[in-house]
Amino acid sequence: MTNILYKVTGPKGEAPYHTGFIWPKPKGKSPGKWQHSEGELELCSNGLHACENPVDVLRHIRQNGFKVWEAECKGEKLSGDSKVVVSSLRLVAPTLLTAECVVAFAADVADRALQNIGNNIDPRSWNAVFASRARAKGEISAWSAASAVSASESAARSAVSAAWSAAVSAAESAAVSAAWSAVSAAESAAESAVSAARSAAWSAVGAADSAAWSVASAASAESARSAAAESAVSAVSAEKQWQNKRLLQYVQHGLDAMSMSCEGWRATEGEYDGV
Repeated sequence: MTNILYKVTGPKGEAPYHTGFIWPKPKGKSPGKWQHSEGELELCSNGLHACENPVDVLRHIRQNGFKVWEAECKGEKLSGDSKVVVSSLRLVAPTLLTAECVVAFAADVADRALQNIGNNIDPRSWNAVFASRARAKGEISAWSAASAVSASESAARSAVSAAWSAAVSAAESAAVSAAWSAVSAAESAAESAVSAARSAAWSAVGAADSAAWSVASAASAESARSAAAESAVSAVSAEKQWQNKRLLQYVQHGLDAMSMSCEGWRATEGEYDGV
């Protein structure tokens, strides 16, 4: 029995951690050759590594020109936090996930976070999202996108802090973790988009802390903290599920996914105004 995974390599199929190994690539509809590992499986030490969830690949991209492959495994498997290690693995087909897709995904995460805030959002925060999408589509330069992101950061921090509830903050803190991972994912190409998500990021973390503390200070601190913890776990789980479904759309459809909705969510319409 085989299981579908996702494998990150360099542009020529190179193993991402400079081991010198080149993965045998698929040819047409024929998968690449099976690769096998001997000895006891150990995460980050022995075995063949890949990801079970699409969003986890963002943590393991290390260079420009990266490729993400659909892969399959068989035999033994050991699961870790954001990856698995298996005894046998082969590449099945290239996915459509590119650096531009990662930029667009990071913008989607920021967009979703801003939608959850509601009112009192500085327009520059939205402008950073729109600039990131324009960058993903090749409509503006990386420099222009970076300028828009820089302009939004201080405004986003103050605006977000005032608006988030404890549950939403918990969910969006998880969302920001994925967006921040895009810095490594697409390096210079994605850096501007990730900064856009980061604008909401640090505010979300701060808002979560302050909101949780306020709740815990009222009446029964222990029961409030317990309820807040359960709410946070539920919110984080729901957010990660959404992220996986959204990123899977990019994996399967490339930049065409930008026009697709996901779980009732649709990208906020707007254009980068150059400010």
